[in-house]
Amino acid sequence: MINRVLKLGLASFLMLLLAGCASLTGGNISTNNPDAYGDAQVSAMSNKDLIGLEAMLGGKITTLNSQADKVRVEVVRYELDKDGFPITREGEIADNRIIVDIYGHVRTNGYSPGDYFTAVGTIKSVDDVTIGGEKVRIFMMDAKDYEFWRDPRRELYYDDYGFNSPAIRYHHYNAGWGFGFGPYFPYYY
Repeated sequence: MINRVLKLGLASFLMLLLAGCASLTGGNISTNNPDAYGDAQVSAMSNKDLIGLEAMLGGKITTLNSQADKVRVEVVRYELDKDGFPITREGEIADNRIIVDIYGHVRTNGYSPGDYFTAVGTIKSVDDVTIGGEKVRIFMMDAKDYEFWRDPRRELYYDDYGFNSPAIRYHHYNAGWGFGFGPYFPYYY
C-alpha cells in the first residue's frame, strides 16, 4: 500500500514538474511568430510585394484610438531586437510609419503616445505619400499578435533608503524628500 502511494505521488510530482517546465517556455512576440517577415526583409521589398505578407513591425506610439470594434495604433517605425522590442538607441527608421488595426477587446490602460508597440499581422497596404514635402512610406496592417511596451525612462519611481539618492549625490537636497529618498526619473541612455 505504501509503495503504491509513493509511486502515485512520484508520478504526480513528475507530471506537475513537466507541466510547470512546459509553461515557462511561453516565449515572446518574436519566438511565438517565427514565420513573420522582419525589418530588413520588409525594407528591401517593394510595396506591391508586401501586400498580404505576415510581418513583425514596431516602434514608438504616436496615437492610440479606440473605435467601435477595433483599436487603431499609429506608430513611428523603429528596428526591432531579437525579442521584438524597438531599438531606441539607433533612432527611428527614416520616413516610415505603421498603422495597425487590432480587432476585438484590447486593454490599452496606462499606455499612451511615447510608449512602444510591436505587432505581427497581415499587411493590407503600403503607400508612399508626401507629407510636408517629405516622402513617407505608410504600412497598414491587421494585427494577429501584439505587444505594448512601456518606456522605462518615463516612469517615476522612488529611491531606496540610503546614500544613493540623487538629491544627495548631486547636492540638490530638498528637505521635503527626507534623507535618502526622492522622486526622480531614470537616466536617459
